[in-house]
Amino acid sequence: MDDAAAPVRVPGRLPYAPTLVAALIACGIAATAGIGFGDVPIPASGVLAAWTHPERDPAVTAIVRELRVPRVLVAGFSGAALATSGAALQSLTGNPLADPYLMGVASGASVGVGLAVLLGVAHGAGFAPFAFLGAVGATAAVFALGRRRGSLDLSAFLLAGIVLGGFLAAWMQLLLSLAGQDQSRILGWLMGYLGDADGAQAAWLGAVVAPAVAAFAWAGRGLDAFAFGEDTARSIGMRVEGFKAGILLLAALATAVSVATCGVVGFVGLAVPHGARALVGPPNRRLMPLCALLGATLLIAADTVSRAAIPGRQLPLGVLTALVGAPAFALVLRRTRSDAAISTDTAP
Repeated sequence: MDDAAAPVRVPGRLPYAPTLVAALIACGIAATAGIGFGDVPIPASGVLAAWTHPERDPAVTAIVRELRVPRVLVAGFSGAALATSGAALQSLTGNPLADPYLMGVASGASVGVGLAVLLGVAHGAGFAPFAFLGAVGATAAVFALGRRRGSLDLSAFLLAGIVLGGFLAAWMQLLLSLAGQDQSRILGWLMGYLGDADGAQAAWLGAVVAPAVAAFAWAGRGLDAFAFGEDTARSIGMRVEGFKAGILLLAALATAVSVATCGVVGFVGLAVPHGARALVGPPNRRLMPLCALLGATLLIAADTVSRAAIPGRQLPLGVLTALVGAPAFALVLRRTRSDAAISTDTAP
């Protein structure tokens, strides 16, 4: 047989159940490392004793229960929120570059924090309400700008988010210039920071993110239908306008609570969905749980490295996710293009 006629094997998807289990194990390992590593290393026996015999070492018990476990939970919920929101937006809009921050959420939250610092009305964990209000206000403006003739135009929605994001970024620069010595507080939050995470933040973040992830998975078939366009979705009986508004609102809410608690953390909502699709394929009902686990693992691991890499210092969380996410996204993109080229070359 001629070598040129031999079929070329296209790399297939991984089996779903084992991949999901592997992602769950990876998330558990990342969480365990996040609790154990830091300025005060705590062995696994110490972590276990903090729950079974808390009186044995009160200092270690306080570190585990009051500092590290809430921080790991906040990082995990935030990563899951960003990853699943990114996957939902990419499926809904058909735009592979769609990102949760395109809705103006991050810019609005940043302006809220900048105003809180400039007015001296909040610090640390107190930034969260102002960040959330700024994010919600920006999202409401994008929704208003994205409506055309009584319906929500997805292209106009994304463009409105980009334009409003640029406008709010200019206001952020102005607030930074007026902040003086308080610039470092704003910049620290803008680059991603989890040093103020506590049990209350973990609780309210989980109360929003867990139902949001479940809702994205439940809406998976509808999101799959949008891959063929709104007309196709409408032809199978979907209430297109209500569905679009619901998904966008849910993504905006999940992103808003994430940004309000951990600042601006880039590339999670963009890179993780593409990586998950490369592993198990595009159906959203299968994709969303995997995205949630991979997003949580990435952000927990990044936060652990940020605390443990340099003793006595914490590296910016958003910088680490960009350093990891950008090359990972490039590799996934290259693999996807190579697979497409192989499929084209081997087509009859």
